[in-house]
Amino acid sequence: MYIWRDTAPARIINLNNCVSIEADEENNELYAIGNDGERYFLHSFKPENEDPRQAVNAIRLISEYLEEGRRTIDMSDIEHQLRPASPMWRRPRKRLYVQMDDGIVIERETHAATFVEMIEKAGIERVHALGLKGLIKRKDTDGSPESSDYTSDSSGLYSIRTVDAAERKKRILERIGEQLSLQWDVEVIKR
Repeated sequence: MYIWRDTAPARIINLNNCVSIEADEENNELYAIGNDGERYFLHSFKPENEDPRQAVNAIRLISEYLEEGRRTIDMSDIEHQLRPASPMWRRPRKRLYVQMDDGIVIERETHAATFVEMIEKAGIERVHALGLKGLIKRKDTDGSPESSDYTSDSSGLYSIRTVDAAERKKRILERIGEQLSLQWDVEVIKR
């Protein structure tokens, strides 16, 4: 059911029939819980700087993949995202670069600004109708999120979750483009 394949450079996990992710924080190991109730070993890691949140963060990242409907995960991507961030003065800022089918390029100062603009270009009502979990909330029916994780759209009727990393925003835009048959080329770039 669960396949652990350690191949250079990627380590791929197949998560078919996975219902949840669980951590054994004492041993720093992650397990998938199958729909049969069994625990399946996923990954073992050594916490960087004894950070107690590493297992929790790993579960959150893997759960985001599952919410997106993905059934395979490259653990080297997860490990990369778990590494402590370098100081801000050294880390290049990431931006989203989107080229639409008509050749127009959208790249704003922040990946959040590009993300919101692309959702509005796709049609916020159409994207909301896709039902992507927690991405867009209509203020008059879904309630207004009381969190800095959300940004209002230009109409003021919707709130869009913008707290995600640039790489996850890229995957979300690709999924929106695929489901709405939009020809978008989405890249994460460092500037």
